[in-house]
Amino acid sequence: MLPTNAAHPYFPDMKVTSPEAAKPVLPKPDFVKYPWCKYLLSPYTDKESRSREEVLLLAETFQPLTELPVMFDPLSEEGLQYFPPTFFFGWRVDDAKTREIAHGLDLVWYWDDNGMGSSWKSKKDVRDHDVVDDDCTLTEVQEYLRNVFTLEVTYGTSDRDDPFQIVWSLHNNWTPWHERSTDESVAELQAELGFDEPPKWYLSNSV
Repeated sequence: MLPTNAAHPYFPDMKVTSPEAAKPVLPKPDFVKYPWCKYLLSPYTDKESRSREEVLLLAETFQPLTELPVMFDPLSEEGLQYFPPTFFFGWRVDDAKTREIAHGLDLVWYWDDNGMGSSWKSKKDVRDHDVVDDDCTLTEVQEYLRNVFTLEVTYGTSDRDDPFQIVWSLHNNWTPWHERSTDESVAELQAELGFDEPPKWYLSNSV
């Protein structure tokens, strides 16, 4: 255990006060600016679980973030004061966009004529009446881009019947800086894959 006012082992300029000396005062999120924080679990709130209604309220009030506030960045001094929830940085998975990417890479899967299964078909073998299997196509694109993206489940949709969504994640807020995508590589990827908007920060559904 570190003594009172000892140096932080990883951040020598920071001082650490022992729990016996003083209980830490955690920063309070701005509930007006971030109303969804009211439904998070420890250490943001004293809740150990939440009701289905609170899950829906969290989903309805959370909006994807263009920039990550410093209080939710565990690599910053402010974020280190308490345990930020996980945010994933990337793009929302959209079936139409996934098909577009898959067509460009020739990775599309199509349902068999009997509807009992599906398989990959080269562009030259596709017939007019063939129907895309979106789930298998997404899996194929995920495998192809496994060194670029991971698929993560997040908040970010206000649909009460289906409050969660899947995101193409480049990294998360706990990823070390040297392992994160650079602004240049993100811009190149956005242009290459044809995403209309820059990536955003999405709240993990595990918080």
